[in-house]
Amino acid sequence: MFGLLNEPIHSSIEKYHGQYDPGSDEYDPLVRFGAQDGLLPGRNAEDSITLRDVVIRWTYPHLELFWNDLSEGVDAFSSLMHPSHYLRALEVPTGTCPMFCIAPEVLVFVGHVCLALQQVLDSLALFLNKSDRQRFTLDVNFRFLRMLESHDSRTEVMFAFSTLQSRVQRADVHIRQYLNSIQKIFTGTISQEKVSSVNSTLSSVRSDFIRGATLPELYKLLAREDY
Repeated sequence: MFGLLNEPIHSSIEKYHGQYDPGSDEYDPLVRFGAQDGLLPGRNAEDSITLRDVVIRWTYPHLELFWNDLSEGVDAFSSLMHPSHYLRALEVPTGTCPMFCIAPEVLVFVGHVCLALQQVLDSLALFLNKSDRQRFTLDVNFRFLRMLESHDSRTEVMFAFSTLQSRVQRADVHIRQYLNSIQKIFTGTISQEKVSSVNSTLSSVRSDFIRGATLPELYKLLAREDY
């Protein structure tokens, strides 16, 4: 779609953000997660690279100026009102079924947002050792995104647009929760007003998590009202 490829996250980082170079970059994105010398506490280089790719894709500016960070891109897409304003009729041969799409300039932007979110979700799933049934999928096989590119029903195109707006917001919240919890577990940091209620649980889960990402315990943290 308009040159946008469903590719590994590191390929997109190289094109749209610039690869992390420990020799020349002054700041390692993993420092906030307690990394030292490029490695997360108790984790190997592969795990550290996986989480670093997540943080770069999530927080770095897009080199084609789509966003300053991915959450900003999500907000920009979600704030687009009235999908019909962006609906366009495709040129088709005479006598064939009418086809519709979203305006190309909007479609490219939406495509970049959806691709980046799915790459982040997939990489987080890899880092957390999530099974296929536990993995969050924004848009299976990019079905809704493909509908925005070409479909014979204008109603379905607008439905796909609104559906993706809702899903990217949920994905944004999902990613924030996981990154915040991962940071808390690796560093033991948490906002002052929540220290007393969470600290006892955090310390025990942190030791297990560093040894090997105990996903059920992370789910328990995310489910707590004080998180």
